[in-house]
Amino acid sequence: MFDVAVIGAGVAGLAGALAASRTARTVLVTEKLPSADEVRRIDAIPARTLALLSEFGVRPHAIGVDGLHSERVVSWEHATPSRQLAPPTAHVERPRLELALFEALLRRRDVDIVLSRVTPRWDGVFAGDGWRAVRLIDATGRAAVSAETVVRATPSWGSRFFLTDRATIPASPALRIAALQDGYAYRLGSADLMGIGLVGRSVLVKGPPADVEAAVRDASAGWLLDGMPSLAAMRAGDSGIGSLQWSLGGNGVRIGDANLARDALSSQGIAVACSEALYAAAIRTPVDAALVHARQIEQRATHLDTLGRVIERCRFREASIWSDYASFVARFGDRPVPAETAALRQNQVQRMTVRTVT
Repeated sequence: MFDVAVIGAGVAGLAGALAASRTARTVLVTEKLPSADEVRRIDAIPARTLALLSEFGVRPHAIGVDGLHSERVVSWEHATPSRQLAPPTAHVERPRLELALFEALLRRRDVDIVLSRVTPRWDGVFAGDGWRAVRLIDATGRAAVSAETVVRATPSWGSRFFLTDRATIPASPALRIAALQDGYAYRLGSADLMGIGLVGRSVLVKGPPADVEAAVRDASAGWLLDGMPSLAAMRAGDSGIGSLQWSLGGNGVRIGDANLARDALSSQGIAVACSEALYAAAIRTPVDAALVHARQIEQRATHLDTLGRVIERCRFREASIWSDYASFVARFGDRPVPAETAALRQNQVQRMTVRTVT
């Protein structure tokens, strides 16, 4: 019998297993182990998240970080791009981040790894093929296998990514992002790679590279492609869903995308996954669990509010894809938040009063 079972071996699951194993006998249950396969995507994370990853045993150079970025070029409210100062971010590579977290986990003595289906059974304790545990942390991403319900925008927005070697091109690694008629495009670079991401619907996520480039240029965002190879000459990276979704009901505690898959506009997915891993690992009592759940409800409300404001400022907000998304966000955005939530101090869950702004 294990104290904690963590299901899923993405960033959230690996961080959850690392955090839980500090104080409890932990099992990581996954269908597939991280590997050193070709990088699928580059992500921007807040600079402070590097300190947390360092606590987990992950060093910046191991995940493609060669510095911090405080400037970004944005075309959101207007066609003309502007340079903006922003809180410092680091650009990290997947799956190098997952592999580094997994290697850190292998150095722990109190963690077992079970290769198995990640669908848990509940019969007073959590169980699966070859494991049983008192507590469950669900980090299965958008699958959210322990949830009763998943709420998502319909139809969902897709995402795709293209990659090339940074050393061969003159383009800056700083973040660039532009609103488009059917979504948005962004560009950023790590120590070794440069990438272009597309999020939205229609041709952006389904069309051939030449048509994608035409859509970017038609939105007066051709500057985002400057200094880069054609998309057709770049390597295809990650693809999937890029719009907001969240899960409800079920047993255990869900973290990362299994709880709230944030719109990629927030650039907060990795940071939130690592933070939620610490909170989930610190749960000891039903009161702790209730406070952590309240925190997740509050953060979902905050994300919906922030996302709604970003969409309101988009210069293509009248286009059907954007107005439909805005309607979905507005439908769920005006919900009450808990009066009390969780704070984490010295790896213990504590009660905190939610401040309301009037």
